[in-house]
Amino acid sequence: MKKIYRWLAAVMIMLICGFPAWGMSAELTKVRVQMDWDPTEVHPGYLLAKDLGFYAQEGLDVEFLPGRGSALVASIMAVDKAQMGFIDAAVLLSAKEKGVPIKAVAATLESNPLAVFFLKENGISSPKDLKGKNFLSEFKSFRHYHLLALLNKAGLSAEDLTILDFSGSTGARLQILFSKKVDAVACNSFSAYYKETRLENVPGFGRFLFRDFGVEAINKVVAARIDFAKENPKIVSGFLKASAKGWKYALENTKDAARALVKYSDGVSSEKIFKEGFEAMIPFIKSAETQKLPWGFMSSRDWQETQKVFVETGLLKKKMPLEEIFTNEFLAR
Repeated sequence: MKKIYRWLAAVMIMLICGFPAWGMSAELTKVRVQMDWDPTEVHPGYLLAKDLGFYAQEGLDVEFLPGRGSALVASIMAVDKAQMGFIDAAVLLSAKEKGVPIKAVAATLESNPLAVFFLKENGISSPKDLKGKNFLSEFKSFRHYHLLALLNKAGLSAEDLTILDFSGSTGARLQILFSKKVDAVACNSFSAYYKETRLENVPGFGRFLFRDFGVEAINKVVAARIDFAKENPKIVSGFLKASAKGWKYALENTKDAARALVKYSDGVSSEKIFKEGFEAMIPFIKSAETQKLPWGFMSSRDWQETQKVFVETGLLKKKMPLEEIFTNEFLAR
């Protein structure tokens, strides 16, 4: 009986003092994460981690801030309006060169998903065939630097074709290709559709992957402010642990991944499109170097190659020490 009284007394003390009793939730720690874009095929693992309570299990209240490009992620994190964010590896490198105090703590896409989509009637089947063609690019985008690297690998330069600058969405770029105003365009291989059919399955259109012609680079990463990660290692580790669980669930339940994207997406309502796109994205999650490693882990060799691409094409002035760029210390094996 005395043991029961002592147990009840302990519970009462915890309730009075504000400590969580058994079965009760502790106060969650707020974390602001800057999105790169509206939810797309590269985000369901994170969305499900929130919806399924994985972040809450780690004591985190995660707020995803609306995104409008990786450049915005770097800007928001630079002024400490978000502690973490989803960002293109190229933009992270460029931002670090300008002094933004961020570092990659996990990778979402470690292999290059970019592809050139083209009209078959114009005789294109490889990078060399782009000579003399009209190509739609976006000069300020990381995709343009990939294009320059691709041309270099093929023994060409930007002067060997007509490159048009356009900053619209993937859908808008593809619409210009459909109208035959250009011969080719670059975009993520998993997000190219004609109506509700994947573009590579539409007669008259073809594609080739950048990575198949020697342009391999890390694509999407999770970044953290360096000071925040140093002062709050358990929060960063907890976020990544929960994210890994979310990605595991998403990969095992692609229908639920698609439903999550429809739920959070502004405009796209087709589960079919999202499910197909998500499944087409899966081969790019890991690189050849990280196939046997747990989710999120990055390799030094991949970052070396990524820097090489952007130094050679002029995005970066020089390579940076790898320890300044990324770390796997917050990931659980």
